[in-house]
Amino acid sequence: MNELNIKFRDKYGEFERYIKEKYDVNYLSDDVFDNEALKDKKILWKQSRALRNILSHNGGMDFANITPEKLEEFCNAVDKIMHPKKAIEIAIKESNIYKVKSDESVLNVINTMINNNFTCTPIVNDDNKIIGVFSDHSLLLYTSKNPEIMEDFSQVSIKDIMEYCSLESSSEIEYKFVSKDTKEDELKLMFKNSYDERKRLEAIFITHSGKQTEKLLGMLTLWDMQN
Repeated sequence: MNELNIKFRDKYGEFERYIKEKYDVNYLSDDVFDNEALKDKKILWKQSRALRNILSHNGGMDFANITPEKLEEFCNAVDKIMHPKKAIEIAIKESNIYKVKSDESVLNVINTMINNNFTCTPIVNDDNKIIGVFSDHSLLLYTSKNPEIMEDFSQVSIKDIMEYCSLESSSEIEYKFVSKDTKEDELKLMFKNSYDERKRLEAIFITHSGKQTEKLLGMLTLWDMQN
């Protein structure tokens, strides 16, 4: 058996043991590959299972050989499953987040968001704890109740519209807080569940243990999860 096949066989063995233990199964069936954390790579898992079976059932003969490219793809995918990134590793770090205080001019915030293609920005207090979120949704709610303000936002500050910047989930938009150690697959599931409930998970905020009362450490949007 050539060297690449041996590396593949050993890596597949690690992967198989991990999946069996995690999902309490005796065999890596197609149903197992339908699990939320695995299904994106279902074709790769099935191909790899087939190759492992060929190598095993032919006494280790090089009946089929894995390419360097395919081995690298498989190993990278396995490492991502077995060693998922934590929220704090994926998130936009606190120092790079555009955030505002309640005395900030709404007009300035709108212009900054437009120029940077932001859809929302956290509102923080002096302790760097989130007290609300300003978004396009907040603006729509505010202007629908105060149509006269459309002519001039220059005198409006964030504190004037705080009641429309709630962190509480609405029928359309929600925000969540997670700990810095939350795994990547859990984060993806949060976005999926929100979509399934016909809501928009606008942002996930990361704090030390996932409490809203703790200092902001990072922020994630769906776009960040896809890049």
